[in-house]
Order: sequence, then C-alpha cells, then structure tokens
Amino acid sequence: MLGSFASLAGFVLVLLVLTIWMCVKIWRRSPLLSIGTFLFSPLAIVSLIVCWGDEESDIRVPFFLSLAVSLLIGFMAMRTVNKGIDEMAWVLSDEDIAEIRNEDPALATKLEEARARLIAERGAPEFDDEYAYEDEGDETWPEAPRRALTPVAGPASTDTPAPRQFTPAEIEAQQRAELEMAAQGVSWRFGVLDLAPAAASLHLPRDFRFVPRTQVSRVARLRGTPLSDDVLGWVVHRQVDLARDDAWYVQLRYVPTATRLTPPVRLGDKTADAEARARYATLIASQLRTGMPPHQPAWDASLQLAAWQWLGDGTDDAYRDHVVALPLRGGVLEFNVPGLHAVHAELGARSARLVALRTTPKP
Repeated sequence: MLGSFASLAGFVLVLLVLTIWMCVKIWRRSPLLSIGTFLFSPLAIVSLIVCWGDEESDIRVPFFLSLAVSLLIGFMAMRTVNKGIDEMAWVLSDEDIAEIRNEDPALATKLEEARARLIAERGAPEFDDEYAYEDEGDETWPEAPRRALTPVAGPASTDTPAPRQFTPAEIEAQQRAELEMAAQGVSWRFGVLDLAPAAASLHLPRDFRFVPRTQVSRVARLRGTPLSDDVLGWVVHRQVDLARDDAWYVQLRYVPTATRLTPPVRLGDKTADAEARARYATLIASQLRTGMPPHQPAWDASLQLAAWQWLGDGTDDAYRDHVVALPLRGGVLEFNVPGLHAVHAELGARSARLVALRTTPKP
C-alpha cells in the first residue's frame, strides 16, 4: 500500500508540472486566463480552442499529457482505496466490521467481501508463534497461572538433538514480549456503547477507552487474569499500559438473575435504614458471587448503586476488588476494579463509581 501512495504522489507531481507548463504558455496570450486555469483546470479547454495552432501559446501537448496523467491518477486512487480496504478487512475483527455497519453499511459490506476473498486466498488469519503453549486452549481459568513456554515438538529423528531448555529469564522475556504485542493490538471503542445483553448503554468518560471481551481475552490470558464468559470488557484509562504489572482497569460484567431486587423502604431510623441498605447491597453482591460476603456493603438510594469490596483469602489481604453494581431489569451490571492495592483504594472506588454513573439503563 505504501508503494501505491508513492506512485500516486509521483503522478500528482507530474500533473502539477504539466499544469504549470500550460499556464506559462497561456500567460503569453492572456494572463487572466492563465491564473484562472491554474485555479480551475477545466478552463484550459478554452485556451486549447482559442490558441489552437499558435506557436507561442498552443497547449495541445501539455493538455493531452495532463489528461492522460489525470486518468492514471484516478486509476491509482481507486487501486489505493481497494488495497486499503483489503488491509482493513484483514486486520479488523467481525465485531469491528459490525460496529462499522452501524455508521456505514456500504463500507461494511465491502470489508466483508474483501475479508472473504482474502481468507479464500490466504486462509484464516492466525498468530505464527515460534513456541507452543502448554494449556488446554480455554480462555477461562479458575486460577489462570502464567503458562510455561516449550519449543514445538518436531518429527522424531535419531539425528535431531534434544530441545534446548529455556531459562526462567528467557521464558519471562518471551511472555513479556507477547503481552506487549497483545496490548498494542487491542481494538479500542470510544463514545457511546451498547452494553448488550445488559439493558444499558455506556457513555465513556473523557480519557477512557473500552476494549470488548473478544479483544481483551489474549491480554487477560497473558496477564494470568481469569476472564469469565459473562465479562463484557474492560474500561481503561488512556495513560494505562495493559502490558505493565501495575495496570488497572474497570471490568464490566453482566450477570442475569431471576431474583427480584427491591430497594429498601426508608424507615426514618438512621440505624435501621443503614442496616437495611447494607442488607440490600449484600443481596445484590450474592447475585454476582456466591460464598464470599462483601466487605463494607453500601446502597446509595439516590444513585441506585451498590458498592462494596471483595477481599482476598483473608480479611487482612492488601489487594482488594473495588465493586460498584447497578441493578437492571433481568440482571446486575458489575463495575469491578480487581486486584488493586489498599494504597490505591480511593482510585479503585472512584473509577468504578465514575463508569457506573456514566451508564444509563434502557427504559
């Protein structure tokens, strides 16, 4: 595609030289018409007719040369656009094309046709890694440890030397490189997002980006982060690098529920009302995770949001999940900043709350 752009630029430069040549010859007959031709090239037709056969101002040669170059420019422009569509179709996912269809159905149709043609010619796009992973291929893991790298086994041969054992430093470097590549290759979403199957939409806050689950699954796998099927995606600040160990994000998760969630009625007693709100927040938390009571559950009746923390294995664990939940019809939408150190507790609570406040339930 870079070569097509270079060729197109070269033809444009040649056309500019031919236009200047025509204007110089026209200037000898009419300076005003020369200026007009430079600003609006179709005026050259007038000079071509008027000055036909004039030795000093005849523009037949540059005119017909510029006409041929203009046709070549049009052809090269169409070729460049087609190559651009092919490259876009090869790197975009089905979700990206579906999002483009909402704004430009014609372009989405061209991308789908180009993608089908390229897959028929090249085969399905895949990662050409030098090493194979020792896992079961599932994208959801109960514990999700970092995977060890081993060379891909080749055909058995008595002359083939034993595979070299990789040092822990080499394995870590390879994993780090893959994580950086995966983080750079995610496809971000901006603006207003439909959070289907949740009956809500999200207007992303300023400086925040959204990456859907289909795009973030490889990053999560390389980070050793569990990613359940009900996760919708991550909301990430633009200054956060997902390849870093201290990267943080707001994970969106929607859990359908058949339990009817009715907010508590205000009784007028501060103690009784606080206990009722805490019980209601605990009920919401039980819809998201069973067997683990929430820490400091609270319900904000004015915002219709519940908030709490998930602790680790012990109540003194410094790393906690900061959660805000929005009850919806048919389910609960969870905004979770997972695994954040207690030093950054305010960051986790504020970030989850900010994204939740920018979420609008559908009527």
